[in-house]
Amino acid sequence: MRRIYFDHNSTTPVHPEVRARMAPLLDAEFGNPSSVHETGRQARERVEQARREVAALVGGVAEEVVFCSGGTEACNLAIRGLAYWHLSRLAPAGLKFGYAPLAPKEQRDAAIKEWRKLELPPKSGEK
Repeated sequence: MRRIYFDHNSTTPVHPEVRARMAPLLDAEFGNPSSVHETGRQARERVEQARREVAALVGGVAEEVVFCSGGTEACNLAIRGLAYWHLSRLAPAGLKFGYAPLAPKEQRDAAIKEWRKLELPPKSGEK
């Protein structure tokens, strides 16, 4: 029987081309890209190359590409980025920034927690 997997919300299979490209990095060429030793510098260059490739793919700028470890981190980054962007433009004009649900339903709890960290008021009826 053929398996059909619908739970891509939390885990998604790795595309074969991605797996082939990542295999050396997982097996032999791994390293901490934040380290100053040679292995770390090589890892950093691989991360920066991936950043340039993603930017080219989406027509963006490499310095603006951010890699996240998962959905919650990505959602929180989007919330903070949007909040700070709006606050930097609204506050000088004396306007206030309100709550808006940016996350898909599955991420709502994490999103609401992130809004609370920013001390933004939740929408009426939400905890």
